[in-house]
Amino acid sequence: MNRAIINSITFSRLLLLPLLYIIPNPLFLFIGAAWCGVSDFLDGYLAKRLKCSSPFGVQLDQIADKLVALYFFIDLFLRGQISIWFILLFFLREGLILVGRRTGFNLVGSNIWGKIKTVLVYVFIAILYCNNYLQIISLEKGIILSIIFQAVILIISYFSYYISIVSEIQTKLNLEISKTIGSSFYTAYIFKKMPGTSSSLFVFPLFYYFQDIDFEIKIVILGLLIILHYLIYPLFSSELKKEDPGEYTLDETIAIAFCWFIPFESIQIWILCFILFRFFDIIKPFGIKGFEKSPTFGKATRVLGDDLIAILYTLITIHAVEFFVEI
Repeated sequence: MNRAIINSITFSRLLLLPLLYIIPNPLFLFIGAAWCGVSDFLDGYLAKRLKCSSPFGVQLDQIADKLVALYFFIDLFLRGQISIWFILLFFLREGLILVGRRTGFNLVGSNIWGKIKTVLVYVFIAILYCNNYLQIISLEKGIILSIIFQAVILIISYFSYYISIVSEIQTKLNLEISKTIGSSFYTAYIFKKMPGTSSSLFVFPLFYYFQDIDFEIKIVILGLLIILHYLIYPLFSSELKKEDPGEYTLDETIAIAFCWFIPFESIQIWILCFILFRFFDIIKPFGIKGFEKSPTFGKATRVLGDDLIAILYTLITIHAVEFFVEI
């Protein structure tokens, strides 16, 4: 019921347009413009207050806003009160938003500058029609006032678009970076059914090859990887809507990095390290599974912690084997 009332308020702006065309009286146009502004605020306020927003209502509101603005702008242009360039530039911005949505940019949400622009548009239209009826401002001052309003509306309109597009690009860039690093540079997708093993298979040789670099560089790289884990994991898991997505393998990469600090260089030991690590990480024995599900720690710590315990068991096992068998 509430949703129907809100949509009726929005739809009233569209029903008003034929009446404005039939009765082009300045006073009626002023009242119509005022109602369009009030109803635009009212339907949005009620939708949020009553929590009954719907995709149909959002689209209806957007269509109503565009058609109402187009009608009033054309009428004011024909009266010689606004410039054709203002209309073209105003709707060019709307076209850019439409193209952005079609190409995958989520520019549906409105920012504060977009709201200010909408308010100024209705105030501008109402002032012009009010002056047409009451003749308060002289023709020369009315033209100057109109030019100022047109310029301010366009500036705020395009600034609002800039804020939206920059925010969306930044969000997409952050998600792309998190996906790249979180999947250990897409190695998790090579063997999709076993992403952890897939990344480990490619990361182990990398650490083996660069095992002779300076100890300080190893510490810095490991520290950066751990910091990146706590920054990237929330974005990655939120995007996939999973607490511990299999495609996220940066935790395996960090665990494998600890093999850098083991004093052995034999390729056979590195192979054994890979096999044991995958065994402990998959089977999760000796408390690994319990740590993974422990409510004591945060999600990011649990995700990383179970792999660190697995590599710890791996290294302990290797040293135990080395003690009895020469590898």
